[in-house]
Amino acid sequence: MKKTATLGALCLLLCSAGTHAQTSPAPASPPVSPAPASPPVSPAPASPPVSPAPASPPVSPAPEVPAQKPTTLKLGAFFPSNGDLKNAVGSTFFSVGAEYAFPSKANASALVPLAYLDYAGRSKSRSVNDGQGNSVSATLTASTIGIGGGVRYYLGTPGTGSTSPYLGAGLGVYFDHLKADANVSSGGQSGSGSSSLNKTQLGFRLNAGVEFQQKYLVEINYTNAGSVEGTRIDGFGLQAGVRF
Repeated sequence: MKKTATLGALCLLLCSAGTHAQTSPAPASPPVSPAPASPPVSPAPASPPVSPAPASPPVSPAPEVPAQKPTTLKLGAFFPSNGDLKNAVGSTFFSVGAEYAFPSKANASALVPLAYLDYAGRSKSRSVNDGQGNSVSATLTASTIGIGGGVRYYLGTPGTGSTSPYLGAGLGVYFDHLKADANVSSGGQSGSGSSSLNKTQLGFRLNAGVEFQQKYLVEINYTNAGSVEGTRIDGFGLQAGVRF
């Protein structure tokens, strides 16, 4: 009986120990240390302000140059150099000229090609009476016509000022003409006769002038139209003209 009570007490003790073991809490985990805080990120330094590029100065438009006028008409006087010619017909001839220029259409050019037509001429009448009823009257004529091509060179850009000086030169074909018409009266009788000399040859001209407002001009020139039977036809001229 005593043994039985002892065994029952042991059984109760063992059962109580098992139940205590089942209900004991698990040992607490060690605390997790928090990760160290990251150092503060310094903000990137602000970029310096970008200065705006300086504005380009405005480009002034090129001054508009008026179109060059192609046609020229000139009037003036021609002064022959040959003494025999001056004695025969006089020292001052009438002269007229025309030009047609071919200016650049893109812009005003200092060098302008052109075609020209020139004329210079004069007639003079003379009469001689010997006092015995004999008389001679004669009309002498000298002229030259030149047709050719040349250039006009402006000393600067034409049309950019009130005056434009220029130089020129030309080469052409010249038609020279000398003629004498005579009437003779003697002893109540009269007669007439005519004689002429014509020659076609190369000649040239040189000129210098000043143009005003691309419209009016004053010009001096030299023309050499060759010679006819030893009579040289050349001389200086002075002309005024207009362009249109």
